[in-house]
Amino acid sequence: MTALVAGLAAFLVTRGFTETSASAITSLIVGVVIALVVWAWGGNNLPLKRLDSVLMEQTMPKYFFHVRRNDVFEEDLEGIDLASPEQACEEATAAAREIVAERIRIGDPANGDVFEIMTEDGTAVATVPFRSAVQFN
Repeated sequence: MTALVAGLAAFLVTRGFTETSASAITSLIVGVVIALVVWAWGGNNLPLKRLDSVLMEQTMPKYFFHVRRNDVFEEDLEGIDLASPEQACEEATAAAREIVAERIRIGDPANGDVFEIMTEDGTAVATVPFRSAVQFN
């Protein structure tokens, strides 16, 4: 898209437009094209949706990575937006691997720690034991 916009602006400059005019015209053309795409997307006998409602429908779910250390529960209050439960498990595994590596480096035990992955509404997605993130041979 960027190359197309730059190419159109360069084309207009070769036709005698100043760079400022070419950029303005290119911006106008891109704006009209985007407006037409949004209008067409809302067609098919469906009411035209406001762009912010369309964007809200496409937001990724938030996952929380709570940590349970034996009987102690550490709640993740921030969470992160991810595309899927599988991606949340991958994130938990990668984070657990880093935590275990750091604990090994400083000589602390990493036994018994578990990520409890949950969605915003409190639905349990998965449990990822830290030990499952590393292989001990």
